Amino acid sequence: MPSSHDNSRKRFTRLAYGIAALLFISGCAANRVVRPCIDVTSPNCSTAQAGELAIASPYLPVQDQNNDLDPFIASDSTNTGSKMTLAQVARSTIANNPSIGIIRAQAQTAEAGIDIINVAYAPKVDFSVARGVERTYNFESEIQTSQTRTEASIRASQLLFDFGKTEADLDWATAVYESTVWREQAQTDAILLEMVEAYLAVLELSMQIENSRINERAHEEMYRIIKLNADAGNASEADVQRIVVGLEGARTLSINLRSSRQNAASNFKRLTGLNPSSLQVPSRINPAASRLSIADIEGYATKDPNMLSLEWDIVGLEAQQLSLKLDYLPEISLNASARIQQNVLGENPVNANGRVMISLTGQIYDGGERQAKANQLLARIEEVKYRYRRALDQLEQDIEDSSRILRTANEKRRSIADRITASKNVVSLYQQQFEAGTRTIFELLDAQRELFAAKGEQISSRFEVMRAAYNAAKLNGNLADVILERNS
Repeated sequence: MPSSHDNSRKRFTRLAYGIAALLFISGCAANRVVRPCIDVTSPNCSTAQAGELAIASPYLPVQDQNNDLDPFIASDSTNTGSKMTLAQVARSTIANNPSIGIIRAQAQTAEAGIDIINVAYAPKVDFSVARGVERTYNFESEIQTSQTRTEASIRASQLLFDFGKTEADLDWATAVYESTVWREQAQTDAILLEMVEAYLAVLELSMQIENSRINERAHEEMYRIIKLNADAGNASEADVQRIVVGLEGARTLSINLRSSRQNAASNFKRLTGLNPSSLQVPSRINPAASRLSIADIEGYATKDPNMLSLEWDIVGLEAQQLSLKLDYLPEISLNASARIQQNVLGENPVNANGRVMISLTGQIYDGGERQAKANQLLARIEEVKYRYRRALDQLEQDIEDSSRILRTANEKRRSIADRITASKNVVSLYQQQFEAGTRTIFELLDAQRELFAAKGEQISSRFEVMRAAYNAAKLNGNLADVILERNS
C-alpha cells in the first residue's frame, strides 16, 4: 500500500505539471498573448510547431520578383518548358475549331463558284453512242423487220457573245469569294480573341485562387492564435466566432474562384480542344500593335474584315443586278454536230450528216420574273448598307471602349501599386505593433484583408489591360500576327 507521503508527492507532481502546461499554453513566460507563428526561424514558433501547422506567414510582404504581373505569377513565367504558349494554343485552335473550319469550307466553295462561271467561256462537247435491236411493223404492207440499229453523234458549242452577262456573273462570283475570304478572317479573329479571353481567364482565376489561398491561410493562422488565447482565457467566444466568420468567408471565396476556373477551363477546352493544365503568361504586346486613334475611324474601316466583307457583298449584289439586266439580251453561239446512223426504221445502209451553225437565242417574255428579282436585289443592297452602317458604329464604339479601358487601366496600375506598397507597410507595421501588444489581432487581420483586396484588384486590372491590348490588336487588323508572334 502506498504511503500518504507518496500520495502527496504524486499530487504535487501533477500540480506542477498542470501549472507548467498552463504557463506554456498562455505564453505567460513573456506575455499573456500568444504570438503568431511567423516562420521556422521565429522565436515564437518552434520547429515542431511550424511543421505541424504547415501554414506560411500571411502577413509579411511577398518578395517581388520583378514580374509585371506580381509574385503570384512568378511560377508561371519561369520553367516554361512544359507550359503551353498562347501561340501554340492559337495554332491548334485555327486548325481544329469547327467554326473556323466551316467558314474555311465556305471560302473553298465560293472559290469553286468562280471556276463554274469560267466554264461558260470554254467550248462544250457532247457525244452519244447507241446500238441495239429495233423492230418495225407497217400496218399497210403488214411487213415487219428486225434489224440491229446503230447510232453515233457528237455535238459541240461555243459561246461567242452574250453582251457581258457572263462577265457580270464572273464579277458576282469573285465578289462572293472575296467577301467569304474576309468573313473567314473576321471569324478567325473573333475565335482567336475569344480564345485569348478564355486563356487569360484561366490564368487570372488561377492567380486569384493563389491570392485567395494566401488570404485563407492568414485567416487560419489568425484562428489558431485566437483559439489558443481563448483556451487560455485571454479571448472571448465572440472573438473566436468573429474570426470563424472571416475564415468561412475566405474559404467560400476560394471555392467560388475554383468553380469559376473550372467553368473557364471548360470554355477554353470548347474553343481549343485542349486542357489548360499549364499555361504560360503571354509576353508583352508591341505598343505599336495596340495603339488606337479614335479620329481615324475610316482608316480602321478599310482594314476591318467585317467591313470589307460587307463592301464585297455590295459589289457582288451590284454585279448580280447587272447580270439580271443583261439577262434579257440574246446569246450568240457557234454550234456544230455530226451523226452516223444505220438501220434506222428498217434496213438501210450507213448514212452520215453534219452541220455547223451560228445560233441566236433569247427570251421574249418572262412573266415579270426579272423585275421581281430586281426588286429583291434592291432590298438586299439596302439591307447590306444598313448592316455596314451598324458595323461602322460598332467599330467606332469598340475603338472608343478599348482606348478608354487601356487609358484608365494604365492609370489605375500605378495607384494600385502604391496601394499595395502602402498595404504591405501597414501589415508589417501592424505585425510589429501586435507583437508589442499595441494592436489587436483584428486590426492585423483587417490590414491583411486590405492587402489581399489590393492584390486581387491588381491582378484584375492588369489582365484587363492585356484583354484591351489584344482587342486593340484585333481592331488594328494584326491580331493573328501578334498572337502567333509573326512580327516579334
